[in-house]
Amino acid sequence: MADLPEVGINPGKPTRKRVGVDPITLRVLGGAFDAIAQEMAGVLFRMSYSSIIRESEDLGAGLFDAEGRELCESESTPMHIGSLPWYIRGFLHRVDKNELKEGDIIIHNHP
Repeated sequence: MADLPEVGINPGKPTRKRVGVDPITLRVLGGAFDAIAQEMAGVLFRMSYSSIIRESEDLGAGLFDAEGRELCESESTPMHIGSLPWYIRGFLHRVDKNELKEGDIIIHNHP
């Protein structure tokens, strides 16, 4: 796994730029993103051929930006919480980001 980018926190460097968004707009957008992630997970539950996924809801679904930063995640299996960003960053490390277009979907199915 040495070829994967290092992911961690640098306490001396700000992690995000400050953006002027009022708290109400931020909460509305956050709620919309959460609803999208929950709906994505629901669609996968209903479409799955696997009884493990259908019955135990053993999957994770989330929205990420172009840099692999997580915007939201479904509330399905707790073991998926926190692992999705690693999947996405590993994927982005192996593909040409210029090939990804708005609306592209990444589906990952590897333990």
